Amino acid sequence: MTYSKSDESKKRKKIPSFSREYRPKLESLPAFSTAADQAPIDIYQLIENISLSSQADFLEEIYAIIPVNRPLWGASCVIYREYVLLVEDQPFNIVCKLLQNLEHMEYPIYRKALGYMTNKKERLTPVANENYSLFPTAKVDDSETIWLNPGRIHSLITQKQQTIVCFENLFALAASKNSASLKNGMKKAFFAHAIIKREHDCRGTRSTTSLLEFLNITSSVETRDILKSLEFQHIPGYQHDFFRIYSKFQDADSQKKAKKELHRRYSIEL
Repeated sequence: MTYSKSDESKKRKKIPSFSREYRPKLESLPAFSTAADQAPIDIYQLIENISLSSQADFLEEIYAIIPVNRPLWGASCVIYREYVLLVEDQPFNIVCKLLQNLEHMEYPIYRKALGYMTNKKERLTPVANENYSLFPTAKVDDSETIWLNPGRIHSLITQKQQTIVCFENLFALAASKNSASLKNGMKKAFFAHAIIKREHDCRGTRSTTSLLEFLNITSSVETRDILKSLEFQHIPGYQHDFFRIYSKFQDADSQKKAKKELHRRYSIEL
């Protein structure tokens, strides 16, 4: 049996062009650059040519963490001001790692301490560090929950059964929550941010300093409306309260784990 040259050429393998990037600039992605103003970005088109990363960048401010199911179930699209990462991890895990990396805190204990400080048992607890905060649009550990940075939200636009969340870097996404619910989440996140930032440093801050100024967030119609009458003096508790309360809950948690381990190993009741 003989083969023609055309048959041989069909069998030859061709190395695919290496065009994927790990952290492309938003402006370089057609899904972002060609989208209409205030129109939600098609996330799957956005991540089409992005290489999958093993972890998020915790040294840059995160604007949003969006769950995606392609190319891998349980991955997340992490939006920053100028670029985007596709991370092989679920949103809640990324948020927990952010808390560990920047504040050296565990989410379950952080959640208890924040609830104690605000005198509220929150179901949708926001996560905060010294520089910014993130709040969930639904149950924190749900794989479909989006996490948003309230301090960089420029506007909320009601559209049928969803709300378009527009950020100051012109990125926009659709959330299935109404604007009132999102504003409530933003307010909780601002207080969490204020509590953590005060723990680190509040020198030179007056009791009447506006929270908008203290948090150094984007001044937009939404952020000004939420924080219009709130000042530094309205932050729950006092400086160093949160870390002290966190330490108490951490000690109690360690003792509880130690008792469980003793009981498991030696059947000792304490």
